Amino acid sequence: MHLKLTALVIFTVFGVFLTQAQVIVHIENKRFAEPDSGWSGNIGLNATFIQNFNDIFISNNSSQIQYRKNQYSLISLNNLNFNVVNKQSFVNDGFQHLRFSTKLNRLFSFETFGQAQFNKLANVDYRYLLGWGFRAKLIQKDSIRLLIGSSFMSERDKESLGKQNSHFRLSQYLSFGLPIANTIYFDLIAYYQPDLNNKLDYRTSVAGMVNIKINKHFSFRINHSLYYDSYPAEGMKRTIYNFTNGLNYTF
Repeated sequence: MHLKLTALVIFTVFGVFLTQAQVIVHIENKRFAEPDSGWSGNIGLNATFIQNFNDIFISNNSSQIQYRKNQYSLISLNNLNFNVVNKQSFVNDGFQHLRFSTKLNRLFSFETFGQAQFNKLANVDYRYLLGWGFRAKLIQKDSIRLLIGSSFMSERDKESLGKQNSHFRLSQYLSFGLPIANTIYFDLIAYYQPDLNNKLDYRTSVAGMVNIKINKHFSFRINHSLYYDSYPAEGMKRTIYNFTNGLNYTF
């Protein structure tokens, strides 16, 4: 087996920060190219310390590991953000996602997944997901991509103020990727997750990314996402925005 690791270093150039971790984890744009068998992935380790009137420590650890053989694939995604100001922690969040996929034919794949997550900024102490569903590859030609997916999932969470929730949800998504020019690529993914027992309880998430290739190793990324929850945790807003720019180095 050959392990291919790509080191990912992101320097934040400009950003309007509201939440680092995704409340809905976008899986489709984290997959690796299908033709490769064996292991592939990337690991990112980032830390920042700022000392002025306050002592500020910010760290981010993330990994995307995939194993593929024949029609089977296993994906592991991990992200952890830890922020401390004057020895007081805040805005800490993270998730671990595992997904097993079986390719049924040229068009359809069957998937099962599990996820553990916490997000202090969203007042979620923990959230656990278990689910299964289907993914359809409508277009996959050159760099153009159009996929849709639909899953059923069981969800349990505990809010920071103590309320516990249990839901059965559908998770439906559309993923679209298109090269704008030789060095510019546009990626869009949208999710809709309604509660099967309450049609007024739903979540939506839309994320767009523009990747501008500078040279063989460097690229510049612009990311913008919007998340809406009709029944957020107590004390939270229904809508969350996230806008970040970053420099990506791959070797």
